[in-house]
Amino acid sequence: MNNIIIEENKEISSELYNSYIKQGKKLIINSKAENTRKAYFSDWKEFSDWCKMNKVASLPAEPETVVAYLSYLFAENKRPSTIARKKSTISQAHATAGYDSPTTAKIVTDTMKGIKRELGIMRNKKNPILAEDIQHFCEKKDDIRDLRDCALLLIGFSGAFRRSELVSLNIEDVRFTREGIRVILRKSKTDQEGAGMEKGIAYGSNPDTCPVRILQDWIEAAQIKEGALFRQINKYGQVSKKRLASSHSVARIVKEYVQKIGLPAGEYSGHSLRAGFATEASANGASLDDIMRQTGHRSVEMVREYIRKQNLFKNNASAKLGL
Repeated sequence: MNNIIIEENKEISSELYNSYIKQGKKLIINSKAENTRKAYFSDWKEFSDWCKMNKVASLPAEPETVVAYLSYLFAENKRPSTIARKKSTISQAHATAGYDSPTTAKIVTDTMKGIKRELGIMRNKKNPILAEDIQHFCEKKDDIRDLRDCALLLIGFSGAFRRSELVSLNIEDVRFTREGIRVILRKSKTDQEGAGMEKGIAYGSNPDTCPVRILQDWIEAAQIKEGALFRQINKYGQVSKKRLASSHSVARIVKEYVQKIGLPAGEYSGHSLRAGFATEASANGASLDDIMRQTGHRSVEMVREYIRKQNLFKNNASAKLGL
């Protein structure tokens, strides 16, 4: 392999180039969630392979190279959020390797603005699941699978858990108290150091949808003494010791139950539980501080986004037009 030109009048050997590639690939940002790191690794490989194919340097990359790559992604009909994430990956790789990021150059930021304008910046946000939806979900608990799913949905909703957090819970993380349950979250997307946080989930007024009682019923029915809280169940109704396969299992369960009550499954996801908590809590008078304490959000604006959509028709001026 020929030497590769990295900067004007500078050449590096293929060996050194490959070491740079490896260094960039690491992106080893242990502060990031596992799924985020996987996405970054994949994104960096794609970018470095594209650069190699086009005989340009990936690390450090020129702003013009990044512009060309973003334009390529645009031509491939990638979503704006996907393109933005890949741009972020390039920035992270350069920071990790000790280089200034080419993504801050004006030609790159202008390119991103153009892409967003062309493709539209409206986020494809999923609908929140509301309390009445959960009530419908849990109307019938004909078998142990229904019981597990109802417990999972209720805990996910009332605890404002992320999908990955629900899957990671162990029975040892749950403590039943007079007021409800205390759930220790040992690690999350915003707590990669594992400092942990504790969430409280109070008793509900309806025994059929009380997250505390239903979780207790599931634990007793599945005879869970240790290990994973939400487990796989085979087609014969036998409960495994293995936890749900991945966070996608939560999304699948949400979509399945949404469909059962006649809602469009494509408009909901595992994140709808968390969004639903913020929406319902706000509608019932909870303060932003209290909501954020449960969700673990650090950004007030992010929580407001959940609430804003649901409040679109509350005090809406169009209702006062006399039509």
